[in-house]
Amino acid sequence: MQDSYSQVSRPQLVRLYAANVACALIAGLCVALPVTGAAFAVAVGASCLSVAGCDTPTIVDSLVPVVGLGSSAATAAYVGVRQIRTLRAAVRVPTSLKLSVR
Repeated sequence: MQDSYSQVSRPQLVRLYAANVACALIAGLCVALPVTGAAFAVAVGASCLSVAGCDTPTIVDSLVPVVGLGSSAATAAYVGVRQIRTLRAAVRVPTSLKLSVR
């Protein structure tokens, strides 16, 4: 049995991969925004509770961009891998022209 991409041309496949990667990046951003907001709230709270007050940044403030980038990258990678696997499985399924009538 030969493994081939019978119904999808190469340019279509490239466009499908690009669309799936774009969707993964968008999903990563959608997850990163609330997580970054929560990290920002924690950082501001920690700064205001410190001895120096709200005007002086603390070490917790540096976690906000790290948490935002980390959650975005992790989500984008997870969603991207799942979408690419689903795409590859869908492309490899042979299409049948027969209709089953019951």
